[in-house]
Amino acid sequence: MDIYMGTVKDGVVLLPEGVNLPQGLTVEIRVPEKSAEIKNQAELEHQFKQKLLKKGLLAEVKLPLQVSRRTIPVSLKGKLLSEMILEERR
Repeated sequence: MDIYMGTVKDGVVLLPEGVNLPQGLTVEIRVPEKSAEIKNQAELEHQFKQKLLKKGLLAEVKLPLQVSRRTIPVSLKGKLLSEMILEERR
């Protein structure tokens, strides 16, 4: 099964360029949940950055940093960085 993302405009689903479905094909449309909308936004941002890259407006597209679930907080001694900055500005 192929999956395509589209946008609804005036009650009609518009598919991306190059997607050609057979005439009369019955399709299933699912309305995404909020988390799916966020993922869709991330995909749209990635596609936008790819277009900028192709036009030469970006040198590279960096993937977003992902925090590992195995990350363990580290205890540090001393002042907080924010406190040090505030003291230096006084």
